[in-house]
Amino acid sequence: AAWVNWAAANKLMLHFNQRVYGDQWGIFASTTEFSLTYEPVFGLRFHPHARFHIQSGANYFYDFEEASFFDQYYTSDWDLSALNTWEVGLGVKYAPLYGRSKEKPGRAAFRYIHTDFSYFSRSDGLWSYLLTFGLGFQL
Repeated sequence: AAWVNWAAANKLMLHFNQRVYGDQWGIFASTTEFSLTYEPVFGLRFHPHARFHIQSGANYFYDFEEASFFDQYYTSDWDLSALNTWEVGLGVKYAPLYGRSKEKPGRAAFRYIHTDFSYFSRSDGLWSYLLTFGLGFQL
């Protein structure tokens, strides 16, 4: 795995991540991720991102009803097939320096709110839209 992070004037941050995987089942995979974080005003961040993945299939992968009864090992799990995936999205996070609530004993203090929307596609036809939402509090 390799990571590269770069920042410019505390407003723009570029992240790059590369991972490689291999195993004795014959799977070889490579994943590349890019993200760019832009903070136009303190506490507000925009986060476009992309992820690309390519993998070879397992030596023991067969499509449904293609494996022989005499094969010692076989799988029809499509996650172990040869495939390519990609995902692109945009996240937004608001995180003021000390939260927005006065810190009082027994009261939760707001720290951040975050949402992310992504589109995912896989070469076997699987696709999805992903929406996440998060809130952060300190007790």
